[in-house]
Amino acid sequence: MARRVSPRWIASRACPPARYPPPSVSVRREASPTFQPPADVLEGASNFVIIADVPGGHSGNTGVFWEDGMLTIAVRRSAETVTGDQRMADFYRSFHLPENADGARAKCRLRNGVLIAKVPKMKVVAPTLIEIVAA
Repeated sequence: MARRVSPRWIASRACPPARYPPPSVSVRREASPTFQPPADVLEGASNFVIIADVPGGHSGNTGVFWEDGMLTIAVRRSAETVTGDQRMADFYRSFHLPENADGARAKCRLRNGVLIAKVPKMKVVAPTLIEIVAA
């Protein structure tokens, strides 16, 4: 069964690690302070699933990047102001995933303004016992 971890829950646990251990997934919000699209993070037995609202996003203006255990969703879109001027309303969200996340094999789907990113977990390799021969 997947464990649902909301960004609000993670933000509410932003306390010193000695008192409250951090969850396995942390979220960093970066953008203008007025626009913070919501996202959900789910952890299953074999993968992590990130479901993010991406209003105005499509494959031409949305990018998903993986670097050093962090998945970043970036959107560049234009918006029309009240006066009719065009302005850019960019935003991005970053998600720190645990070390067992395999971002190189991540798959993403964007449909109707909702991006679903599936990041598989690496398989745990059991240690091998090496026999020691007396000389």
